[in-house]
Amino acid sequence: QAKHADALGKNVDKLGYSWQQVTGGLLVAGAGISAVTGFLKDSITAAAEDQKSVQRLAKTMDNLGLSYANSGAEDFIAKLSAQTGEVDDNLRPALENLLRTTGDAAKAQDALQLAMDISAGTGRDLASVSLALGKGFSGQTTALGRLGAGIDAATLKSGDMDKIMGQLSTKFGGQAAVAAKTFSGELKRLGTASSEASETVGYSLLGALESLSTALGGTDGAVGMISQMGTN
Repeated sequence: QAKHADALGKNVDKLGYSWQQVTGGLLVAGAGISAVTGFLKDSITAAAEDQKSVQRLAKTMDNLGLSYANSGAEDFIAKLSAQTGEVDDNLRPALENLLRTTGDAAKAQDALQLAMDISAGTGRDLASVSLALGKGFSGQTTALGRLGAGIDAATLKSGDMDKIMGQLSTKFGGQAAVAAKTFSGELKRLGTASSEASETVGYSLLGALESLSTALGGTDGAVGMISQMGTN
């Protein structure tokens, strides 16, 4: 009897260990599925936000009669983002602001590049720097004076943006490139590259959802079917 009891105890222990393995495996699998699902959801959200940013810039350029330069602007933003690690969702609004105040695609791109240098050199965020430059092109130089960029008072008072841009370029030219080569800059670039990769996955998923929606009779058809499923 003692033998049988001992054998039974061992079998129960084995069964318990096997069950732990099974439940442990299920928990790990569940965590993995949850992580993948979260990544896919975040990817779709990122792609949707990026699409809005792209379309907003395109519309701004169209309104300004600069639609011919849109593809070039997107190429410029992609290159600048890869070089500096600044996310394109920050670069597009900054470029939009400069496009509105300069009315010139090439000049706005040059100003954005300089804004990146000033941001890196002063520690101020890109949005505030590009906004100050935009105001300068509109004839308001007060915000430029508050950047702490050391612009000559007489030059600032003149409102001559060619001279102001010249001084700023002399003082801050190349700062963004230098910052990108530091440890923090390299990490920022890697983080941005990962975000861009996530957006690429998101765009693919959005394309798949759009195809499914089309197969169901377009968005209205898909919405109707989902509503009916909920009712049922």
